[in-house]
Amino acid sequence: MPTVRFAATADIHAPRYLKLFESSLSKLDLDNIDLFLLAGDMVLHNDRRMVEKVVDVISKSYGGPIYACFGNEEYHGYEDEYRRIGRIVWLDDEPSTIESGRFKVGIVGSRGALDSPTNWQRRFKPDLEAVYADKPSKIAKLVSSLNTDLKIALTHYSPTYKTLKGEDPGIWVYLGSKAMEPVVASVDVWIHGHAHRGIVESVDIGGVPVYNVSLPARGKVMLIEVEVRRKNRGLDVFLAR
Repeated sequence: MPTVRFAATADIHAPRYLKLFESSLSKLDLDNIDLFLLAGDMVLHNDRRMVEKVVDVISKSYGGPIYACFGNEEYHGYEDEYRRIGRIVWLDDEPSTIESGRFKVGIVGSRGALDSPTNWQRRFKPDLEAVYADKPSKIAKLVSSLNTDLKIALTHYSPTYKTLKGEDPGIWVYLGSKAMEPVVASVDVWIHGHAHRGIVESVDIGGVPVYNVSLPARGKVMLIEVEVRRKNRGLDVFLAR
């Protein structure tokens, strides 16, 4: 059966974890990878120059499509400047469809939502509370617009608390959105980052795998392989390392 193979990571915070990122990629065989997914916080403190460094590292061993969502370190209002850098397809509450061999892959990329804005966000971005409240229904609509064999959600924030174990439970509301959890069933795979101390690599929510691919948490770039079963549109995620 056909498969989709993709590499995924988040929270490189370049230059902070750039060497770890480069070391991890040097150990991987990316020759047969269909996609490279970046779940936000590629840079530290909105240092857009570092995106080129990240791309340079990837390009040493991979020449295919790269898709990314923005994180909290890619500041709101600077999205267009990141898009001008090139090589990466940035998705900001947007869907995209990719032809991969004999089937179509759909990706919805978004920062995602928090159940509670951080204190900084409340002070400087008071509109985010309403944005977060609306985000689950917005992402559900974007996913439903995809007519593809495989649907991937790519967000910075977690769509569940279940992958946040290892972080202080008192801050889970600032790391993800439990309100987003019902949306998980509408995709085939969900990829997120942001939880640097998350000890849970992946969880199953209603048959859908949710991965925390944060580089500080995993210590490596994740490789995830998905087998496409087109008869009933079911998919099995059968390998991650």
